[in-house]
Parts: sequence; structure tokens; C-alpha cells
Amino acid sequence: MIVLMIYLVAGIVTGILSAWVGAGGGAIIIPLMLVVCKYQGMSNVIAIHLAVSTSLAFIMINAFYNAYKHYRHGHLVLTILKNALPMIFVGAILGTIISEFMPARAIEILFAVVLLVSLIKTFRLKKTHASEDIVMPSKGSCIFLGSTTGLLSSIVGIGGSSIVNPYMKHYHYPMKNCAAMAAATAFPTGLVATITMLVSSYHAAGIPAYSLGYLYLPAFCGLLVGSVIGTPIGIRIVKKCPEVVSLWLFRLILIYVIIDML
Repeated sequence: MIVLMIYLVAGIVTGILSAWVGAGGGAIIIPLMLVVCKYQGMSNVIAIHLAVSTSLAFIMINAFYNAYKHYRHGHLVLTILKNALPMIFVGAILGTIISEFMPARAIEILFAVVLLVSLIKTFRLKKTHASEDIVMPSKGSCIFLGSTTGLLSSIVGIGGSSIVNPYMKHYHYPMKNCAAMAAATAFPTGLVATITMLVSSYHAAGIPAYSLGYLYLPAFCGLLVGSVIGTPIGIRIVKKCPEVVSLWLFRLILIYVIIDML
């Protein structure tokens, strides 16, 4: 029961943060699950696979809910999403296959490196721009965004905000658009990765009780219920919060997770 409550609270926090700044999916869930799974006596190899797989499954549902809420508020940039979407699926399929052959420690290191690069990019951004300064990226740029997001997200279990947010900020979009796009791009990644994971790990050895392959159901259910509570709160916050505060919150999340993983 205590473990379930931990995941419920984590789901609420994740729902708020993912709707607010687009982060809080894998960046919060994976380190938390690694700690809890190891506390429950699971090996490092099983723990990292459970964390990444459960994170991706949760991200799939949470991202769809987040994207829908942002769409209702007019935050989603449909042109970018349409151009990026096909390559997100391609990248996600390739990334899921690659992750099956990567050692657990290699996944952890790659996860930290992706977040570190993202953090550096946020500090290289110029000051906040007015809405009229927003630039629509080219189709080729959107395709690159889609393939990169799908590939890296499915390997390390993140939802894509660490890639999408700096990308959107480069084109002067406010954080509400960044969070919306992070959610929208995370759904196809989570969908492909979850289906592939369930099929490939269904008969995996050493998995704990209450698991479907590497999908750990106590964590998944607790996170999901919490997210339904937290997401509407995050939507309200991002509409009212100053842009600089939202950007610094995103940076602090990345800094914390990088330190924790290394």
C-alpha cells in the first residue's frame, strides 16, 4: 500500500509538471522507480527495464490526455506535429529494437547525456520573444525533430520534452506550446514502445508479480490515477505563470535528474 501511495503522489506531481513544462514523465518516473524497485529487492537489470517500460506505457496515456487538454486550449502547433509524426513512429520502432541489446548502465548513461545536452541548450536560448517573433520551422527540420525524438525517447524512456522544449524555444514558442508539443510527440513514442515491449518481454525471466512483461502494474496504475488529478492543475498554471519561471523550472528538473542518475 505504501508503494502504491508513492506512485499515486508521483503521478499527481508528474501530471502537474508534464502539463506545465512538458517534463516530469521519464525524468521523474525512471529515477523514482529505480529507487523503489531496488528497495523491493529487484536486480539492477530488472529494475531499469521495468522503469523504462513502465515509464513509456504511462507516458503514452498521460501524453494523450495532456495533448488533448492543450489542444482544447489552443496550445498545440498542428503544422509541426503533422510534419514530425511519421518519423516519430519510425524512430520509436528503431529505438525500441536497439534498447533490447543495450546494457542497463549504458541506458542510464545515455539518459543522463540526453538531459545534459538539453540543459545546455536551454541556457543558450535568447531572452523571451514576443509572439510575433515566432518562426515556423521547415518541414525538414520537423522531420529531424520527429526521428530524433522517437529514437532517443524509446531507448531511454523519456517523453521527449528534453528534445522538444529546446527545439520549440529555438523558434521562439512560449512554454505552453512547448508543453503541448512535448505531450503530442510523446504519445506515438509511448504507443510503439509499449506494444513492442509487451510482446517482446511477456515471457521474460525474473520479472516480479503483478507485471505484464516489463510493465509493472502497481506503478502504472498509481501513476495514471495521480496524473488525472494533476494534469488540469498544470494546465491552469502554465497559462498564468511567467515564462521565465516555467523555463527555470524545466532547467531545475533536468539538473536534479542528471545529478541523481550519475
